[in-house]
Order: sequence, then structure tokens, then C-alpha cells
Amino acid sequence: MSSSDVRDIESLERLHRAMLRLSEEWQSALQEIRMSVARAEEYFTRRVPVYWATEMKLAEREHTEALDSLQRQQSAARASDRRSALEAQKRVKRAKDRVKLCLEKQKLAKTMMLQIRQTCEDVLGPLADMVDQSENALPQGARQLAELLRILHEYAEQQTMPPSSNHAATGGSIDKPLDGKALAAPSNEASPENDAAHSTDLQAPTDDADS
Repeated sequence: MSSSDVRDIESLERLHRAMLRLSEEWQSALQEIRMSVARAEEYFTRRVPVYWATEMKLAEREHTEALDSLQRQQSAARASDRRSALEAQKRVKRAKDRVKLCLEKQKLAKTMMLQIRQTCEDVLGPLADMVDQSENALPQGARQLAELLRILHEYAEQQTMPPSSNHAATGGSIDKPLDGKALAAPSNEASPENDAAHSTDLQAPTDDADS
């Protein structure tokens, strides 16, 4: 009967450790990726649109105030007020440019929000499969390999035992030489004492009438 070769148990043990290490490293890396994706999605879909919406309100308010100031300066008759009107016109222009910029940024933020959201969904889909592999498939495979290693270790220990110890470990009995007397067949030869006893027992009863 051929015996199995279990000399590569150490290789399987290294594989078992590598599977556990890979599972831990994957979980750590995937957690960082998920956090990065979540931060990117939150930034481009919430913070950026909110920021430019707020800036748009401020720019529109500044534009309104600049127009009011210009109208007041233009209605003045003094020369100094007319010089102030030139400054008011520049203020109106800056406010108008700011409103235009905020409007462009809002449109761009909306476009980027849709693109980033789609990109995050595309990333998180395959990422979920990798998370399942790292949290379930790899640990399960490592547990199965650990059970196989346990069985192989037990088998290897039995292979290295002496024959008598191995036989005893499996519940077998060890044969011992028997005494020659114990093997001798019982003798049928009768002793003189036994013969006398037997002959007495076989004698016919004595007839008292003939004596």
C-alpha cells in the first residue's frame, strides 16, 4: 500500500499565512479606497455646488448694491460726485463679471457632479466584489486550508511513530510468546492412585450370604 507524501506541509502553511495576510491587506486597502471615493463624491456633489450657489447669491447682492450706488452718483450735480460715479461704474462691472463667473461655475459644478457620481458608482460596483472576496472568500478558504493542515499534521505524526507505538496508538494489541506449558494438551495417562480408585469403584458389591 503506497503512503501519501506530506513533506510539503510547510509550503501549505506558508500559503495559509499568505491568504490571511492578503485578506487583511485587501480589507485595509479597500477601506481606504471606499473612503476616498466617498470623500470625492461628497466634495463634488455637495460641497462644490453649495459653495458656488452661495457665491452666486453674494455676487448678485453685490451687483444690486453696485447698481444702486451708481444711480445715486449719477443723479448728483457736484463734480466730486461725478468722479465717484466712475468708481461706481467700475464696481458694477466687477459685480457683473462675478455673477457671470459664478453662473459658469455652477454649470460646471453640475456637470462634474453627474460625472463624478457615475464614476463613483462604476468604481464601487467591482469594489463590492473585492470586499466580498477579502471578507468572506479568502477567510473561508484559509479556514478550509487550516483544517487540511490539521489532518496532514496528524497523519505525519502517525507516519513518524515506531511500528509498536503506531500499532498501540491505533488500538491494536501486541502479540506476546505464550508459555509452552500453556500450549501443552492435557494428558490422558492415569496415575496409580487414580487407577486404584477407579478399580474399587468398578468392583461388584460383595454377596454377604456367600461369606
